[in-house]
Amino acid sequence: MSWLELKIPPLLLMLLCGFGIFWFGASPDALTNWALLIPGALTGVLGVILLVRAVRRFMAAKTTVNPHTPSKSSELVIEGEYRWTRNPMYLGMLLILIGLLIVLPSVTGGAIAASFFVYITRFQIMPEERLLEAQFGGEYREYKRRVRRWI
Repeated sequence: MSWLELKIPPLLLMLLCGFGIFWFGASPDALTNWALLIPGALTGVLGVILLVRAVRRFMAAKTTVNPHTPSKSSELVIEGEYRWTRNPMYLGMLLILIGLLIVLPSVTGGAIAASFFVYITRFQIMPEERLLEAQFGGEYREYKRRVRRWI
């Protein structure tokens, strides 16, 4: 296991990336450009809805949402949003960042959003997958075979 695996809380990472996108993309007229504001807001709201629904589904299953302790998962959640993406919480976070990037476009902001995607995949999702496969075995392997990591 790499020293960066499962270290930075994903929500904190998303907030830091969001701040970076805001910092590099902010302009005085950003919030008056409806051609960017409406699709960006819709994308961000979709991300929030996906994230909240995914967390609620975990809570209903009475399993951990703590990304640092995937080994404490008590149930493999495969219903709802989890039927079409194995990581709706992280996908929701990425959509929030993309929504912000649409409203506040910049090359640096795009690099920040892409870095979030790469970091979350390598240092959060892949370690979680190893732990879940060890814990749930064939059931998780079958789920991985049927459902994509992102979309």
